[in-house]
Amino acid sequence: MMPEGWIETTLGHCLRENPSYGANASAVPFSHKLPRYVRITDIRDCGTLNQDSVSIAIDNVIDYLLEDGDFLIARSGNTVGKSFRYNRSLGPCAYAGYLLLFRFDETQTTSAYFKHVAQSDFYWQWVKSTLRTGAQPNINSKEYSSFIFPLPPLPEQRAIAEILDSVDATISATEATLAQTRRVKQALLQQLLTKGIDENGRPHTKFKMTEIGEIPEAWEVSSFGSISDEVTVGIACSATHAYVPKGEGVAMIRNQNIKDGWIDESDMLNVRKDFDSEFSTKRLREGDLVIARTGYPGLTAVVPKSLAACQTFTTLIVRIPKTISSDYCAIWMNSPLGAAFVSRLQAGGAQQNLNAGALKTMPILLPPYKEQLRIVAAIFDVREDMHRKEKSIRELGSFKRALMRDLLTGKVRVKDVKL
Repeated sequence: MMPEGWIETTLGHCLRENPSYGANASAVPFSHKLPRYVRITDIRDCGTLNQDSVSIAIDNVIDYLLEDGDFLIARSGNTVGKSFRYNRSLGPCAYAGYLLLFRFDETQTTSAYFKHVAQSDFYWQWVKSTLRTGAQPNINSKEYSSFIFPLPPLPEQRAIAEILDSVDATISATEATLAQTRRVKQALLQQLLTKGIDENGRPHTKFKMTEIGEIPEAWEVSSFGSISDEVTVGIACSATHAYVPKGEGVAMIRNQNIKDGWIDESDMLNVRKDFDSEFSTKRLREGDLVIARTGYPGLTAVVPKSLAACQTFTTLIVRIPKTISSDYCAIWMNSPLGAAFVSRLQAGGAQQNLNAGALKTMPILLPPYKEQLRIVAAIFDVREDMHRKEKSIRELGSFKRALMRDLLTGKVRVKDVKL
């Protein structure tokens, strides 16, 4: 049942002209003298555009120029349903052929309101149920026009859009600060792993030349084979028959659980205790490095105390002595410098991978132990800041989804708001 004053309508009924298809043209490098070319790949899941941009250069480009408030929806490919609302502040833009243009009659339905409808759970459920699969999944303009959704009066549409836009603005601002923090982290990594940090918190000033370039005078060049007590591979035989429900048996870390310095436990598998006993020599210890062999070869995490005695499935395991910081080793492996060495060591084939033999030869720059700890502390400070921002974005996203469920269905009313 619709809330009082609301109607149930179709997307097609809200338009002032029929949907139209974009230009069938190739992109050219971006130029301020040409319109920006909006393609499916330029639209993010949240409905904004990527920063990277291209242009379009065709004689009849005027036929595809967007007007303020125009609404684009992907009609074909793996991102069917993805959408974007154009604002004139973006400058001249034209749209590509795999996008459909919907031009609203703003006297009855605002595109600012529908922008949020096209991010809602009930919209995506409709997309999933309507999608025609095959070599190229697609939904055509007639099908999109038949999409049914709840429509409040114009003042309420505007109020709902303003509320949800304000949440979007907060999310965007937090994402921008997160992106800046990531850039700070990369710059800090570059400085700390090439210039170091002395006891006064300053970069070193004395350097020496080594086989891999100039490094601080007190540092050494070593390899994982030289510094580690053991470099092995986790369980490498089929474990499917030994899986047990989460919370039972022994946890098993897979390559996909390894993140930048930490282990994602959300989808870890568990194996029977008798199966674990067969591979008792492969059990992890606190402080071990677990390194992805496939997927993102070289990505490294440190085993926390809570996962000691767990198993891993085909990951590399490096046992680090107490005289060296495991966290420092993980930072080195995950840094651009470490990634460059990993890239040179990867074995070829259908899927790139890193093997134990190659890892043993991988160089690592070793500052004195106390300096390793200073580097770890500096990176961890930035990483914690990143994690706080990432958590804030997740919480804001959850808050917005809950707010959308309330506002876009009329469960919570916003009436008589003057904008």
